[in-house]
Order: sequence, then structure tokens, then C-alpha cells
Amino acid sequence: MLPQSLLFGLNLPVTYFRYVDILVVEQDDAVADEILELLGHWKMDAVRAVDVQTARTLLDAGGIDLVLSELSLPGESGVDLVRWMRDQPHHRYLPALLVSGEAGRDDIVAASQVGVEGFVARPFQSEELRQRILEVYRKNRSERWTRDAVDIWNERLPADEAKPEGPVVVFGEGVTDEKRLSDPAQRPVMEYLALARNVIGALNEAAPERLARYMILPTTTEVILSLKRPGVRDAIRVILVSTRCQGNPTLMARLFSINRRSYQATLYLVYDEVDEISAVHRQGLKDLGVRTLRRSRIDEERMQSIMTRHLGAEPVTAAEEEEEELAPQQIRSRIVDDIETMSTLPPIPQVYEKISKLARDPGSDLKEWIDVIRVDPLTCATILRQANSVNYGFKAEISQIDRAVILLGKNVVVGLVASASVRTALAAIDEKGFRLEDLWVHNLAVGFAAHILSFPLDGEVEGMGNVDGLGLHVDGLAVLRSINLPKRLGLDYASINAMAAGSLHDVGKGVMVFAYPGLFPLVRDELQERRWQIPMLEAERDVAGGLTHTTAGDILVRKWQMADQLGNSVLSHHAPAVDDGLSFLVGIADVVGQILYPFPRDGGYPLAKAFEDEDWGTARPFLPEGFLDQPLMSPAELVTLYHTIGPQVRHFTEEMRRSIG
Repeated sequence: MLPQSLLFGLNLPVTYFRYVDILVVEQDDAVADEILELLGHWKMDAVRAVDVQTARTLLDAGGIDLVLSELSLPGESGVDLVRWMRDQPHHRYLPALLVSGEAGRDDIVAASQVGVEGFVARPFQSEELRQRILEVYRKNRSERWTRDAVDIWNERLPADEAKPEGPVVVFGEGVTDEKRLSDPAQRPVMEYLALARNVIGALNEAAPERLARYMILPTTTEVILSLKRPGVRDAIRVILVSTRCQGNPTLMARLFSINRRSYQATLYLVYDEVDEISAVHRQGLKDLGVRTLRRSRIDEERMQSIMTRHLGAEPVTAAEEEEEELAPQQIRSRIVDDIETMSTLPPIPQVYEKISKLARDPGSDLKEWIDVIRVDPLTCATILRQANSVNYGFKAEISQIDRAVILLGKNVVVGLVASASVRTALAAIDEKGFRLEDLWVHNLAVGFAAHILSFPLDGEVEGMGNVDGLGLHVDGLAVLRSINLPKRLGLDYASINAMAAGSLHDVGKGVMVFAYPGLFPLVRDELQERRWQIPMLEAERDVAGGLTHTTAGDILVRKWQMADQLGNSVLSHHAPAVDDGLSFLVGIADVVGQILYPFPRDGGYPLAKAFEDEDWGTARPFLPEGFLDQPLMSPAELVTLYHTIGPQVRHFTEEMRRSIG
């Protein structure tokens, strides 16, 4: 039973001091038992020392948050204990309260000089003791929190360090300075980083030649950039990116798994709450080789295991790094695995599936085509609109779908259906800065340009429609005949559909937004950072490595079981092989589409002005790779073709935009 002098005013929540460990230094057994019983009632962990020497031993063992000591002790006094504490690096800032029933003025002055936080006069009431402990502990905790935050922040490796001397740990956390780190809301982060700092320090003490350091980066973009800087990249052994890191940590983890080479750092995704990453995604990330850790479960043993495993690894040699180059097929396989694990690509719309099947069947008749088109009002309206956008010399409007199909040709119909199908399949996309209509219009323009450029003017080809459907005057047709791009490219009309290939060429940009939420804003930011002087493909490589719209588009086209030629043109139109006529054709048509309808629409690309000025140095990155060095077509001919077909491509595209809008 506690004495009334201690129990007076005892009306406290028993969990208030759950995380406070106190060292009680008291020689009198009865008094010590009374204090320990009271502290135990408050759920405080307490240990007792009978003299200063014992107290020093317990303090050096660690785990003490506050010292409550009798002033008068056998041998050395409570003041002597505090004086010793202030001389020890590990105890210098530990708070101390002295208890005494007869402290004189000299005692108080001496205690103040050595840094005692306060006195508790005996006899005392329990509430008085509680308030003094609470006041001192809170004040010290706040000061210690700030000191630790400053130390952790100042000891980090600067982000712009040219070449670290030893291995590096990268922490991705949403803190930008020591003030932000010391915010109470960041307590889990602070404790976690303090633990990591102590473990890294201990490893360095055990092996001074190790020279391990750590970085704290606030955004996923900065983490990605650190992996691209040669001097730093080679030193990074482990990356721990948390869900508090600004940006999209889950996306970054997926991109890392796609592009990771075997010699590169290991990445962990750290989360605080279970619902921050769904169980399905946690399993998916695990399947992709990304490890997830819940912060609250990272204790000293776990942290030590992580750091020992990775900081003890041998550095990678330049020869080893050069040896391992990821093949495009390996990247593609990883992307397929990632999408199948973490997302679901949209299914092919039924109308396109049926039309493309008919297009592959030489024996299909017109009635079968009409039956498929008529059941889809959007497709029906699109085809009729296109048929009426060209002056065939008829006085009446074309209102019969069979007549429209005959006039346009089956290839154009397939291309229009492909374009509408992509728009339908990706309609659910909602991403900052991304407008599906802008992408659809750009793709459609490239489809029309590819169709016009591929049209056989030397004779009729089944499925290509009527030459009047091009909408070009005699002079324009003469230009096309003189350049005769189909003959130069050796186009095989039996196996290609230029309209469909052009309409699908950039479908991968939509696939990336669909399957990788948060990626498009990063790509757009990169384009803005580079003042739009690079094409989107290069920005994608800078941000996402091997994950590009060409690869993503090829994956979708093949998932939809489209013709191999379409997949090849989607994958290769930016860098067509000399013998790949369709991809080269789509690459040329894409130049027309970039000038007329750039994507994004508000992008400040320089291609239009460079074309006008014939500034081929500026235009080079936006042309098919190697175009200025190949023998198939001169830059002057490209300019001529653009001016010849550009107005009609714009006319067709605007008609289609109106038919949908």
C-alpha cells in the first residue's frame, strides 16, 4: 500500500508513461520501493541504483530516458552523478531530477551549474512528482528530437556528392530539411532514420575502411536521378523508398524492377499502414523482385541484417557493369510480367476483333463487313462521315454503309475502326495532363497521312479504295507519283495496312498511362525541363528506362492478336530498318502528324518551325532515326510531301473529330 503522501491527487491514465524508462537512484529501500511502486502504477519502466557507481553502470547499459536521483547519497552525491553525465557524449543530454528534503542554497546553485533540470522537494505529492517528470521529459524530448534531427540531416551524404568513398544507402523520405524531420508527425521516420544511422555507424566502427554513408532524398525523381549519376550509382548498395516519399514510390519500384541489372542496388518499398499498399500489389511487387517492409516491424535486428547484407557486398567493377547489357527482349519480358502482375490491359473491342478477322480473310464478302459495322453506331457514323468528307462527284450525301465501304476501301475502314477501338478501350484513363482526345487525333492524322502516302497510283489494289478518296488535286497526285514512295519502300499491299498502322502507331502512350498511373506527369515534366527540345521517346527513356511507348504499344497490339506487321511498325517507326517499308512509311507519316497535331497538344516542340526553316539539326531528334543519312528519301522531298498532303490530312482529321465530338 502506497503512503497517502504519495497517493494524494493520484488520478492518472495508467498508459500515460508507457514509453518512459527511468533510473531511480535512492539508497533508502523503503523510499525507493514507494517511488518504484508509484512509477509502476503509471506503467513506467524503472530500475534502481543505490549509489552513483551503480547508476553509471546502468546508464552505460543504455535505454534510460530520465534520471530521478536522491541529492544525498553514500560517497558521491546526485550532483556528482549529473556532473559525470554531462561529460559523457551518450548521456550529455539526458534529463535529471534531484529529490531532497533539505537542499540548501549552495546545493541548488551547484546542481544548476552542472545542468540539473530541477528539484523535487520531499515530502511531495504524487501529482507534483508526475508533473515535474512530465515537464522535464517533454522538454528534453523536444530538444533531443531537434538535436537528433539536425545530426541525422547534417551527417547525410549531400545529393550532389561527386564520388562517395564507400558504399551508400539511399532513403527516399518526404522530408526536405531538419526542421521537417523534427516535426512530431514525422516521428516514425525520425526513429527509423536514427536507427539506421546508428547501425551504419556501428558497422563503420567495426570496419573503419568501410566508410558507409547514407542519403536522404525527398522525391522519387531525385532517387531516380541518383541512380543515373555514374559516381554515385556505382556506390549505392540499397535503396529504401517509403510511401511518404514525394512522387509515386510504387511506380518507381515497378520501373526499377523492369530496368534493374543484376549488379545494381536492391530496392525496398517501406510502408507505414497496411492499406497504403494493397495485399494484391504487395504480392505483385514481391513476384517482381521488389521487397516490401512495414516500418513498424523494422527493429534493430532487422535493420542490422539489411545493412550488413548490402553494405558488406563487394563494389562492382567497370568491366562487370559493361558486361551486362539488358537485351530489348529481356526488357519486354519484364514489362509483360509487370503488367500482368500489377495491372490488366484493356480487351480488344469486339467490332475491331470481327473486322480485323474479316480483313485477314481474302474470301470475306461485303455483306459480312456491313453486318459487323451496322451493329456499332459509332463505327457506322465514323465511316459515313469520312465517306462524305471527300468530293466523289455525287450530288447526294452518302448514307448507305455499303457504298461508303466501297468508296473508302477496306483498308481505310479497318484503320478507322482501329482508331475508334483504341479510343474506346482507353476511355477510362484519368491522368493529370493527359488528354485521350489529343492522342487519338494525333494517331488518326498519322493514319490518314500513311494511307495517302501508301496509295498505289500505278494501278488499283484491292482494299485501297478509290483514288478520289484521297481528296488531292491533280498537282498533288503528280507529286505523289513523282516521288512514288510505295515503290521506293517496296510495300507489299497483300500484307500491310498503312491506315491501321498509322492509327495505332502511338497507342503505347495510352497503354503506359493506363498501366502505369503517375508516369505521364513525370515524362511531361522531363519534356518541360528539357524545353521540349527532345521527343517524348527520349523523355520516356530518361524517366522510365526501357519502358517506352513503342514497347508498351507492341505488347498491346500483340495481345489483341493483330498482324505482326502492325506490331513491328508500332515498335520500330522511330528507328525503322532499311528493309522495313511499313515502319519507315509510318515514321514519315508521324512527322506530318507531329507538325499538325503534336502530342501533348500544348507541347512546345520545335519541329514545325525547324521544318519551315529547313533546320535539320533541330529537327533531327524528331525524325525517324537515321533519316538524314539514308538513301530512300531526301529532306527536301519530305518537305514537299508534307506541303502536298498536310492540308488534306488536317481536313480528314477534323471531320473525324467532329463526327465523334
